[in-house]
Amino acid sequence: MDHPVVAIWAIPKAGASAVGDPMRQTLLRCGPQGSLQHNDMHICVMAGVDIRIMPPRLQETLKSPLIVGVSACVMNSRSHGYVTLTTAAPHAPPRVVVNCLADKQDFVRLKEGVRLAWQVVQHPTFGQHLEHIHAWTEGMIKSETALDHAIEMFVRPSAHACGSARMGLSPEAGAVVDPQGRVYGVDNLWVADGSIMPIIPRAPTNLTCIMIGEKIADILRKSNSH
Repeated sequence: MDHPVVAIWAIPKAGASAVGDPMRQTLLRCGPQGSLQHNDMHICVMAGVDIRIMPPRLQETLKSPLIVGVSACVMNSRSHGYVTLTTAAPHAPPRVVVNCLADKQDFVRLKEGVRLAWQVVQHPTFGQHLEHIHAWTEGMIKSETALDHAIEMFVRPSAHACGSARMGLSPEAGAVVDPQGRVYGVDNLWVADGSIMPIIPRAPTNLTCIMIGEKIADILRKSNSH
């Protein structure tokens, strides 16, 4: 699982931002209409983004050393991808398919989030600092069909991948590790990272992964002391 995100990128006017500024300074946590969660959508303002860290296609299109943007991200995502082996060779990379918008509700909520992000970009307080908005137009936002196609084109994972070796009480129910992180069916093997999360948290996964590592390390430390 991962958090599907769509960003609206722009070139700032001279002096409005600088490479090296804190990238994420402002974050809105909200719930789309009809959602039972209070914080399953993040609208994030991004500044000071060095174009060199972005995908090559975006670099070629924008042709600016500095970009800013506003992103919409579904945090309580329900979509599932999969990881499969491509060959029996142990060092061959697996095939990873994220399937960011496999669940229809994720698509509906992200669509609402993109429209909210567009309102932020268009607000005079923000928009006055922009030289050029990349790819997006008012017409795309207003058109259901155009917006659907744009989201399908621009959506990407948030680098919060988790759940490919999920924790649970039974391997028959699809669990890979037990509640202590021990791999079912294998002796002396534990997993202590985001892959054991049974569901994706409604937040970036960094702190949760640190907690998992510390918790399982403590379990191993105590078991070795005996």
